[in-house]
Amino acid sequence: MNDMPDLRDMQQLATDVFGKREAADWIQRPHPMLEGKTPSDAAATSLGLQRVMEILVAIKYGGVV
Repeated sequence: MNDMPDLRDMQQLATDVFGKREAADWIQRPHPMLEGKTPSDAAATSLGLQRVMEILVAIKYGGVV
């Protein structure tokens, strides 16, 4: 069993955090915590995807990134 997040997990969490339309915008907008990459581009690697998930969790629960 694979416990690593995948792109569907990222999209679902972004939707949970922002709502459907805003999540789609957020995923395609460059983010300073991703070295200016979009979350979609950053998620092309497992490390980048993990970072995107960390950012989303921090936004959702008010944590530190």
